[in-house]
Amino acid sequence: MRFPLLTSLFVAAAVVLPGAGQACSRADTLFYETFLDATCLQLPLTNTTLDAQGGLRLTTNGAPTASAWDSDTDFDNGITFQNVPFPPVGVRTLTRNGSGQGATLSLPTTLLPLSLDGANPVLGPTASAALDSDNVDDPALAKIGSTYVMWYSGTPEDGGRSAIFRATSTDATTWTRSNGGAPVLQGTAGAFDQDGVFGPDVVYDPADPVTPYRMWYSGRAGVFGAIGYATSADGVTWVKYPAFGGYPQPVLAHGPAGSADSFSQK
Repeated sequence: MRFPLLTSLFVAAAVVLPGAGQACSRADTLFYETFLDATCLQLPLTNTTLDAQGGLRLTTNGAPTASAWDSDTDFDNGITFQNVPFPPVGVRTLTRNGSGQGATLSLPTTLLPLSLDGANPVLGPTASAALDSDNVDDPALAKIGSTYVMWYSGTPEDGGRSAIFRATSTDATTWTRSNGGAPVLQGTAGAFDQDGVFGPDVVYDPADPVTPYRMWYSGRAGVFGAIGYATSADGVTWVKYPAFGGYPQPVLAHGPAGSADSFSQK
């Protein structure tokens, strides 16, 4: 295939270097915004105009000419521009397919193809014995009878996903982890919260005999976050809502592109 190259002749303007510590414009603002002061330029400014952004713009003094570029011969042998030959440099980031004017250029096949090992990861950190061993935060509390109940976010030291845990106390100072220290809510593979759940907010309604516990929580999948909802009869076993095709759905997803919440809700 052939591509036209437009060439024109230019006449350069001579520039006299200003004195030490002195720009062409006497004011810093004017120096960046316009080129009002031309005292450091060698006049007359033949075939040259002053650019509004503070530079010089050269004017053409010749008619444009077109030359053909052949992707077959020129790619292999080099090109000639303004009567100056430019041979290939021996390093190419493109490959030619076909020959003659019908040849096309494309990205070459890598010389070192890579594929993921099925055993990955071949080396990783030791699995954490406790899934909240690295960090605990974002507590939500309710007092049920004489017992304080806390739901909180926890992350493990092995780099695993965040989850939601439960603990109880009789004095709001000394806490005992519930559910054997295991999370009471985790992310669901393939869902909006697959990369971790955190930031629980729990409402306890004793007037509801079926699901007196209601939780709103943050979930993340990749770089996107959303808010999910779950219910429970005992505050330990939670059912995410609503489920579509076996996957929980957020009750508030991230906003459209360009909005203030386009990446995350939490």
